[in-house]
Amino acid sequence: MKVINVSPHVYKIEAWFLLKMSAWIVKADEGIYIVDTGMPFTFDKTVLSLT
Repeated sequence: MKVINVSPHVYKIEAWFLLKMSAWIVKADEGIYIVDTGMPFTFDKTVLSLT
C-alpha cells in the first residue's frame, strides 16, 4: 500500500489487489472522509455517458 500526502488534509492511498485500486482520505474538522475512486477502466467502450 502506498500513501501519498497531497496536502496537510488530503491523502491518496494506492494498493494492488490483482488490479490497482485507489482512494482519497480527507481530514476535516468534523471527521475523516474516504472518497473511493474505484478501479480504472481500460476497456474500449463507454461505461457511463452524461449526455
